[in-house]
Amino acid sequence: MATWIASPTGTPDGDGSTASPWDLTTALEDKADTVDPGDTIYVRGGTYTVPDGIDVNLVGEEGNPVIIKPYPGESVTIDGNRDGEAVKLINILRFGDGEYVRLQGCRITNSSTEERITDAEGSNPTTGRGTAIDVQTNGIEIINNIID
Repeated sequence: MATWIASPTGTPDGDGSTASPWDLTTALEDKADTVDPGDTIYVRGGTYTVPDGIDVNLVGEEGNPVIIKPYPGESVTIDGNRDGEAVKLINILRFGDGEYVRLQGCRITNSSTEERITDAEGSNPTTGRGTAIDVQTNGIEIINNIID
């Protein structure tokens, strides 16, 4: 079981190490072929602005999930703010292609104050904000996160 690092200063070209971390989107979307079941991705403290959301494509196994959590002693915020505008119908974290992933101890938010209310009728409006977390697959554990 390996540990990997994502950081606010990480890059897509990093190798996931402490010295060369990934950015958050790369770690969660693009490294499904690198991160194995039982591995942990430690997310270094800070705010990660993800205006287009992230498709979490990691694949764990039943009883052996991939774990995403803050680096010990640090706080992580994943923010769907798009330069002060609400992300329209874009979910911040989407679990659709991967499975058996545990997201633990993060704050998921959209800090924009725009469009918190929509005039659209029904339970699935076509305007306004997306959701914080969209789960469309098996074995996703959302543990001790703050969603606001």
